[in-house]
Amino acid sequence: MAEEVKYTLGDDIEIYCRWCRLNTNGVVSALDQAGALAKVQCRTCRNFLPFKPPRDAGAEKQKLMDKALRMRDRRTSSGSGKSTKQAQDTSLSAEAVARRMWDEATREVNPLKSKIYRPTLTLEMEDIVTHPKHGLGVVSEVGDDYVLALFREGIQRLDHNQEVDG
Repeated sequence: MAEEVKYTLGDDIEIYCRWCRLNTNGVVSALDQAGALAKVQCRTCRNFLPFKPPRDAGAEKQKLMDKALRMRDRRTSSGSGKSTKQAQDTSLSAEAVARRMWDEATREVNPLKSKIYRPTLTLEMEDIVTHPKHGLGVVSEVGDDYVLALFREGIQRLDHNQEVDG
């Protein structure tokens, strides 16, 4: 048999605070006639609340993950009347593929650290460039005097490594 713990007023215990929404330390502030915990005070927010034992962090994380997966499934289910296969087929246009590739290539790019495009600039594979007309792009192919760069609206051919007139 488990030994029952006797608490006294002012004891420090671990609790779940519904105000803080986390496991925290608390102080016993009221006991019922049988000596069981009735009220505790959270040491973080100083609120008085009925005693709740600390929650299992792993169970809470799993509960949140299950909720997120249910929400994702609801969004991707046949809410628009189309099957998932039909929805994928319509989104596989050339523009959509190029946009998806551009999104992946520029996801963690800092535009302030990109090279400003000009025809005299020498570019290499996967260089990030900012073009005055096309915006942010990623070099995907390099030739002797041209590069192919992936921009938001698609792939553009740009001159590079040109001699300076002057």
